[in-house]
Amino acid sequence: KKQSENKVYSENNAPYGAAENVFSPEKDDSFNYLSEKKSEPERKQTDIGGFTKEDEIILSNKPLHELFGDTPPNEISVTDDNMPPDYSQVAAMEAKKILDGIEKRRIEFDQCKYRGSLFNTYLVYELRDTVYIIDQHAAHERLLFDRYQKKYSDRNVPRQQLLYPFLFDTNAKEEQFLLQNMMLIRNMGFSIEHFGVQSFRITEIPVDLQDINIKDFFDDILADVDELKDIKLENILKDKLASAACKHAVKGGMELTREEVDSLFNMLEGDMGLKCPHGRPICVQLTKKQIEKMFKRIV
Repeated sequence: KKQSENKVYSENNAPYGAAENVFSPEKDDSFNYLSEKKSEPERKQTDIGGFTKEDEIILSNKPLHELFGDTPPNEISVTDDNMPPDYSQVAAMEAKKILDGIEKRRIEFDQCKYRGSLFNTYLVYELRDTVYIIDQHAAHERLLFDRYQKKYSDRNVPRQQLLYPFLFDTNAKEEQFLLQNMMLIRNMGFSIEHFGVQSFRITEIPVDLQDINIKDFFDDILADVDELKDIKLENILKDKLASAACKHAVKGGMELTREEVDSLFNMLEGDMGLKCPHGRPICVQLTKKQIEKMFKRIV
């Protein structure tokens, strides 16, 4: 939109109203009018952009939309045709497209050729002009985590009976919280019961979490009862499942048999978008072109 033709400028071309160019009647000869009306009869010394000094005083207390309509002269209106692009949104959309593409992209695992292991940690597969490198620990960790998660989602959690029941005491707030969330904790795979005033007893724990420290687990749950919600219980469980998956997954540096390698690769079902529970990628790929660039065979 064309800027207002009655805008007043000072000697240094700053718009009237800028902090360093406050109007002063003594300096009225320092103003010029950038408009087509320059040839009009000389205005009064107190004229400012078409308003007299008295008008300015009267109008100064009015809101801008009463003075100038919906669009004050110092604002620039843009239409759909000249709207500048929001580069932050464009970048976000492009990043999402890339991530979505990675998640939807799958390795044609039945066509891949196994080329061996690097450092007993990375499994190398070749498919046409692409090499896939899989972190065996991250991949196995993710598979175990997904298996654990499914058990809990299906409420089909196998339990391990404790040789000796685990007893622990609480304060009044903690007791009330555990009583309110007893069913949720049981669905997690713990056999828990109220065992007297402000006391509880655990007799079974999830098989997948049989190595956990029960005291630490419930200390985490009761760490801040005033702010705890069901979702936080689920998050605590998720952290424990991730730790269990990490502990039981094959490790980096562990030599796998060909049968174990094939089994692990097939379980991934070629999904390149998977990440380990801690957010690390399980697979990266290199193209023949990228490798040739590394060796300066092509530029």
